Amino acid sequence: MEQDDPDPYSFFKSPGLDNLRVLTAGSVTAGLNPAVLFASERMSLVLRRLREDADIVLVDTPPVLYSSDALSLMSQMDHVLLVIWSGMLRSETVHRVRDVMGVVDAKHVEVVLNRVRKETDAYAYYYNSYYYGKYRDRKES
Repeated sequence: MEQDDPDPYSFFKSPGLDNLRVLTAGSVTAGLNPAVLFASERMSLVLRRLREDADIVLVDTPPVLYSSDALSLMSQMDHVLLVIWSGMLRSETVHRVRDVMGVVDAKHVEVVLNRVRKETDAYAYYYNSYYYGKYRDRKES
């Protein structure tokens, strides 16, 4: 990092938990394109420094299909965790997300299916095969 650059840690906030620091999005600066910032060498240097100093660096981004901001960071992440709200996305959209992850060279892509109802028709995609079924509580015997 250049000597005139501000220390990235000066922007972090502490939410009151030991060993946890948060860097919030902040305000939008006129003329600043987040996608360009995230793809910059400066961002790469900041991420590299954070990795050296922290056990876990978690970057929360906008949805990948609706913002190019997230896409420019994907290749720099060690893991990508996609949180998908059950029933809100068509399977074609999920397949598009998968394809985009391949194009941007995302590594170790994991998926969390959120808000799954206990009793519902289920559709899941497992390594090129499909599973259909129902989720429900087991009856006690």
